Amino acid sequence: MRFVAAFACAEILLCLGVLPGRAEKRVALVIGNSSYRFMPVLKDPVRDAAEFKRLGFETIPVIDVDARALNDGLERFAQSAQGAETVKPLSSPCGGSVSVSSRAAQPLSAGEECALKPKDVFKECDNCPEMMVVPAGSFTMGSPASEAGRVGDEVPQRSVTLAKLFAVGKFHVTADQFAAFVADSGYDAGSKCWLFEGPPRNGAGQYVERSSRSWRNPGFSQAGTHPAVCVNWDDAKAYVAWMVRKTGKTYRLLTEAEWEYAARGRTEPGQYPRYFFGDDEKDLCRYGNGADQVAKSSVPGAKDWPVAPCNDGYAYTSPVGSFAANGFGLYDMLGNAWQWTEDCYHDSYNGAPSDGSAWTTGDCSRRVLRGGSWSSLPSRLRVADRFWGFAVDRGNFDGFRLGRTLTP
Repeated sequence: MRFVAAFACAEILLCLGVLPGRAEKRVALVIGNSSYRFMPVLKDPVRDAAEFKRLGFETIPVIDVDARALNDGLERFAQSAQGAETVKPLSSPCGGSVSVSSRAAQPLSAGEECALKPKDVFKECDNCPEMMVVPAGSFTMGSPASEAGRVGDEVPQRSVTLAKLFAVGKFHVTADQFAAFVADSGYDAGSKCWLFEGPPRNGAGQYVERSSRSWRNPGFSQAGTHPAVCVNWDDAKAYVAWMVRKTGKTYRLLTEAEWEYAARGRTEPGQYPRYFFGDDEKDLCRYGNGADQVAKSSVPGAKDWPVAPCNDGYAYTSPVGSFAANGFGLYDMLGNAWQWTEDCYHDSYNGAPSDGSAWTTGDCSRRVLRGGSWSSLPSRLRVADRFWGFAVDRGNFDGFRLGRTLTP
């Protein structure tokens, strides 16, 4: 008699690769335990067992049992499957927990992507940004009337639901990562950039557009681990398109709602503090790089800025990840460089999507920036704060981070 053995556990799911009539006896072992700590959990082991049975397998389900019952199930399977041929599954949709410490920098397989869970980190090419998985959830977008520093375009407050997991760049796209894109694609990211300068004769700063300034030379010293700045919305979209070509995956800019949800690091609606960590401005320097005492003393023209009452150690940009992460494990969500989003700018949330999708109608010559920068005052580092820029303009305070749609 010919035997075929198949099994399903947290790493290998339902086997549909056996054609009827090809084997005289088929045995399937289905192991599922909702309390597994170190392996992904089968989504529906009862259904999987029933499907094996429907296909003609003698099915041995071992679901939510203790160690003794598990051993009994394994013994029964071993006895039934002696001498059997093991059938390799046609697909393995949920492969295992993903971590940059345990996998090569290459595009995720379908199994790896299916198995992702919040705070998993992955990287899909050597020069690609690290991506952090963010949980599904709902949140209250905007600011209440009582919030100090509130601006009129942050209303009305509304509930937004992000129904599925998605991935967010753990950090800004760095200067090194942007350089890899330019070198590989030949993209021209321009040679003009808006800067903040302080004329020495009166000490007052001003914003001016300068030639010969770009992401390569933004007007201050940068290392390759600093965020790429002097990039406009079109440059960010070109980088996204390159990532899609390079990996075959659905990279994109974050929507404005996704950005605020990710920055708050919360999965329930409610009333939140101004910053994701609380309301006290003196704590800003633990969590991000904004206008602080160093900027006030070091940036020409900044001596009269009402900066944060702390010292973050940087006058201009800082290496990404230099400060504490938020609740979702994301870094520099406040400060360092403004972050371009997909959305067109509107002066209120009236009519905005409630599902977290991008708002791409209206005047799309202006795009939304979020998060603040090295030059932002405390009020502009609030999570609810909104800013806009012309899609074609570049500033040495503007950068971006990636988003990525995850396939279930």
